[in-house]
Amino acid sequence: MKLVFGLVVALCASPALAQSKLSDTKKGSEFHTSCQPTASEAQKSYLSGFVMGVADASVGKHLCPKDPISSQQLVDTYCKYLDTHPKNRNRPGGLLLGLALSETWPCKQ
Repeated sequence: MKLVFGLVVALCASPALAQSKLSDTKKGSEFHTSCQPTASEAQKSYLSGFVMGVADASVGKHLCPKDPISSQQLVDTYCKYLDTHPKNRNRPGGLLLGLALSETWPCKQ
């Protein structure tokens, strides 16, 4: 009986935990701050790691460069996208990064 109760509690709590994680999604505006010259080294490092992680997961799906690209090129592309699309900065940062990468290095459909 205790096992069943524990499973019910765990299953009911799962959507709440997932929701809290989704509400912590960084917006484009937060990443835009990390693109500024006044950003701390910690902010710049976080930005670089985030961009590299998304880029690695996107290669061949949404990111198809013809030539090798550096991590700095990826970060610069994202920051430029955030600069030129200020109205979108309230959207999730990962979504905006995907758009920036796919617009710059599109995959043939």
